Amino acid sequence: MDTLFQWTVIGAGPAGIASIGQLIDAGVTPNQIAWIDPTFTVGDFATVWKRVLSNTPVESFMKFYTAFEAFEFNSKHEKFMIEQMKPMLSCPLMVAAQPLKWITKQLQTKVASFVGSAHKLTPAKNSWQISLMSGHKINTKKVIIAIGAEAKTLPHANLEVISLKTASDPAQLKKQITSDDCVAVFGSYQSAKTVEEGLMATNVKKVIHFYRSERSFNRHVGGLELPDKVSPTPMTPANLIKYIPECNKVIYAVGFERRHISIEGLAEDYTYNTTTGQIAPGVYGLGIAFPEVVPYTNGRREYKVTAIWPFMKHLQKVFPIWMADEEQPASRQTTSETVVL
Repeated sequence: MDTLFQWTVIGAGPAGIASIGQLIDAGVTPNQIAWIDPTFTVGDFATVWKRVLSNTPVESFMKFYTAFEAFEFNSKHEKFMIEQMKPMLSCPLMVAAQPLKWITKQLQTKVASFVGSAHKLTPAKNSWQISLMSGHKINTKKVIIAIGAEAKTLPHANLEVISLKTASDPAQLKKQITSDDCVAVFGSYQSAKTVEEGLMATNVKKVIHFYRSERSFNRHVGGLELPDKVSPTPMTPANLIKYIPECNKVIYAVGFERRHISIEGLAEDYTYNTTTGQIAPGVYGLGIAFPEVVPYTNGRREYKVTAIWPFMKHLQKVFPIWMADEEQPASRQTTSETVVL
């Protein structure tokens, strides 16, 4: 008879790591927890975005590493670079990822880890069956989906797209830029700041930086000493018509759309409760793909995805709800969500 796990966590980025720590500290027997990930190398955090300078201070990362006894961080013998940095400094994500890799290895010795990619959830009697691309199936009572997200793009024709992944790597970005290039940049949050910092180190001829929110642009990007060749521009129809023809390349830093895992019985663009993270009975979303949404200003909503410690506090807040949840109807929204950084 196939093993029926109490919980399964899909994804081993920071959200998946935190989920495993939370489950073990809450008293779930480790061998009743399944953990699925293609590589167990801290996800995009330590690979795609490793050269990005975090907007989270060192002290918040340290709080993350020690948040759960299951991490055993204080029992380690090695010293990581981040531990020697001043608490209020920022650091590249590759530095913050070193302890997370160590924590991942500790957790893998405790739970049942499966190297692979999950692609479908199928409901069964009082449980779920998770299908992996390899054909392997895992049966579980509850599921936490922490699968991450992909950078979003916009439909502007006749422009060569430089991916956000490339633009976040200064060495790779330099290879894509020449002194004849006029680059359009879209975005006004932390990702846009990273892009602008990278472009300032190239020999780009001109940058036209389109933004929707002047307040957000000033908060995240405006602190940089932008050279004259960078033109901050409100993203209005008139400005797009006027300035896009000058550009030959474009970088989109306009947010993220979650990776997809099919859930039988739900629409392809299924949504989730943005307060509790519940997707369906016994299925919960966490991390950048399923952010908490809170009121902001003037009726707007804010997606709480950009700092690792507030994200941890969200997990600790909703987890008792997940533990107590029995086979109750899921409370879900009726429109899909786009995560904006």
